[in-house]
Amino acid sequence: MTAVDPWLSSWGKSITDENDRTTVVEWLPLHVHLADAAAVADLLVHRWVSPLVLDRIAADLDGDHSDVAILVRWLAAVHDIGKISPAFAAQVPSLTPLMTRHGLVVRNGIGVHPQRAIVRHERVGEVTIGDWLPEALGFDPTTAAQLASIVGAHHGVPPTRNVLNEVRGRPVLRGVGPWEDARRAALRWAVGLVGEDALRRFATARLSRPVQVLCAGIVIMADWIASNADLFTLQPADTISDDPSPPDADRSVRRAALAWSELDLPRGWDAHAVTDPATMFARRFGRPAGSARPSQVAAVEAALDQPTPGLVIVEAPMGEGKTEAALLAAEALAARTGADGCFVGLPTRATSDAMFSRVLR
Repeated sequence: MTAVDPWLSSWGKSITDENDRTTVVEWLPLHVHLADAAAVADLLVHRWVSPLVLDRIAADLDGDHSDVAILVRWLAAVHDIGKISPAFAAQVPSLTPLMTRHGLVVRNGIGVHPQRAIVRHERVGEVTIGDWLPEALGFDPTTAAQLASIVGAHHGVPPTRNVLNEVRGRPVLRGVGPWEDARRAALRWAVGLVGEDALRRFATARLSRPVQVLCAGIVIMADWIASNADLFTLQPADTISDDPSPPDADRSVRRAALAWSELDLPRGWDAHAVTDPATMFARRFGRPAGSARPSQVAAVEAALDQPTPGLVIVEAPMGEGKTEAALLAAEALAARTGADGCFVGLPTRATSDAMFSRVLR
């Protein structure tokens, strides 16, 4: 048994020389990237994701926004767990000797195996998590499968059941024995980030497909940000052979805080409550008091009368001010539901371009 937990020797990111794609110039251990992504996910929930989205996820968890933060932080911490596999590790041969030294051996020929592309790391992650949650934490199998599918979808396309069965049927590429042990160790580490009791609260949750998509969106965004080498520096190539460093979640919190300040994401729209449609209309669009048309006031009142989020359809002759009515109705809906943005869609690019300056004002 090695002194270092084998999974810590897994690599997660690499940058190669522009003129020699076989030469690694910078790299990052997997555990650092996972901790970075988890820290970014936490920032997204607390500082950027719409309250409406958080409410929607929290409802399925039978909890609040803090529960959402726990879940997506854990999902981000395990999103690349499938990189602990021969199929992934073999892509950069110069990064495998360290793994071999710690018991994760990549067999010759794996890198050119004709089925290697099928055993993608997000698919290995979905299979691993779907099996591990019921075994290790007593999760309901359906809940485990739902959470695992979020990891499987973090590159945009959820794998089908047939594809996952193919992954299961290729143990040499997926990695068994020491590889399975390493993935389980990484999963235990991720549980430690949020607390086992906290995670077990979701053991029987039922996540609707919309909520699964929303969670996947947050994980994808956290991964994108944490994968930006301009924001999250990688390690120089001369550290490739060094013994693995221990996980340091606090370091990733600091890295994420610095990256967040540099990224400077725009905040969501702060929609104001609409109490008097006619007065708000004059204020929003620089019109004289009392100039709002009855159809415009009616549209906003229809939005205010809706007990739950829904559609408001405005039909009126040209020149009646449907655009202004729609924008103010959208603000009324956003303020009531916690939404922090609106989408303006028109039939052509030309009409969209012309509308942009009006919406911006």
